[in-house]
Amino acid sequence: MDVIVSLHDLDHLYRRLPLTNTPEEGKILFTSDRFGRWSEPPLDVEFMANLKLRVEDEWQPIQPATRQAAQLGERRLYVPEKGELIAILHRFGREKDRRRAASLT
Repeated sequence: MDVIVSLHDLDHLYRRLPLTNTPEEGKILFTSDRFGRWSEPPLDVEFMANLKLRVEDEWQPIQPATRQAAQLGERRLYVPEKGELIAILHRFGREKDRRRAASLT
């Protein structure tokens, strides 16, 4: 699970969760100013501050413009609206992202 956060929020998460700075090697399409992986849940959660996507020779920021509240247990999370999330996944261009986008339609 990928989560885009601010640097401030990622600093806070590093104080509260056992995060590691271990991004997967070989992901030449993505970079972030800071990274944290939480491996305790059944599915790894990757937190990225200031995520950027490589398009040709340029790094383009991924900055959601919309957000909607989603409840996860007792926690409220904010996610991009469905149409924007689909567009972000298509920008990534990988097969697994296209499958995720298709599952949201």
